[in-house]
Amino acid sequence: MMAFYALVLIALVVLASFVRSLVIIFSQSTERAARVGRIAGLWVTRIASVAVLWIAVNYWIGADLRSKAHDCRKTPSDGGRYIAELCLLRWNPGNDSDYVGRVYDAKNSELLAERTFSTPVPELSWWKEDNVSFSRGGDDSSWVILPPSLYDRLLAKLP
Repeated sequence: MMAFYALVLIALVVLASFVRSLVIIFSQSTERAARVGRIAGLWVTRIASVAVLWIAVNYWIGADLRSKAHDCRKTPSDGGRYIAELCLLRWNPGNDSDYVGRVYDAKNSELLAERTFSTPVPELSWWKEDNVSFSRGGDDSSWVILPPSLYDRLLAKLP
């Protein structure tokens, strides 16, 4: 619900800023093109700032949630090269609960990949040596293909 109010507030600020920009542009008939250029530059800066802020807040909330993972269970792969861990993040009675799935290197316990997802049926399953699934049903966000991609390895380095 908090996210809804944040979106409404952002929409109101954007609308007020847009109306103010139009008033400034059309307030005088001279040098209108220069004012349009300045205001367009301001809009690009504002939109980029809001996007960066939105990404940072979402990442912070996600990192905080992932740090509170509990009820974890680990299972080694068939060949013993990887260890998969499935942890509960947030229990949602009657709905899909939130989980995090992690894949570690069995030799040095280095985190190789991490997935956050929602599912009604959490289930840690190895498919041969090259796939691990953290859910029965749901979307593909609970699958990790091994070895992890560069993107997965980089995301695993973030807190």
